[in-house]
Amino acid sequence: MVVFPSFRVGPGGCDAASMSGTDRAHELSAFLAGIPFFASFDSGTLVWLARQMEPVHAQAGDAVIAEGDPGDGLYVLLSGRLRVSVSTTPDAAERVLHDLGRGAVIGEIALLSDRPRSASPRPAPTQPPR
Repeated sequence: MVVFPSFRVGPGGCDAASMSGTDRAHELSAFLAGIPFFASFDSGTLVWLARQMEPVHAQAGDAVIAEGDPGDGLYVLLSGRLRVSVSTTPDAAERVLHDLGRGAVIGEIALLSDRPRSASPRPAPTQPPR
């Protein structure tokens, strides 16, 4: 799974490796414009933001961000699914809150409130639990 900002070849995606930096930024800014969190930003701001973003790739079991960490940025999911959970006990038992898909913004609460991260999103399993 890929956590935005990064592009993957496939349905609804593009191949960033074959694009120039300017083309990539414009493609990414168009993607951002369709996300409610960024909808009020003008096109110049979206292109600027797209140029600031760096790819993050997460594998099964990787926490994209960890509950309790400082809020130093936000992430936008380009492909795959994330399962968001919170710790319920000191021994690391977790409660799943929800799953997120393409276009989901994560990490914004801690970034905007200057509080620690409130949850730990990880790549969601590809098969539902039995």
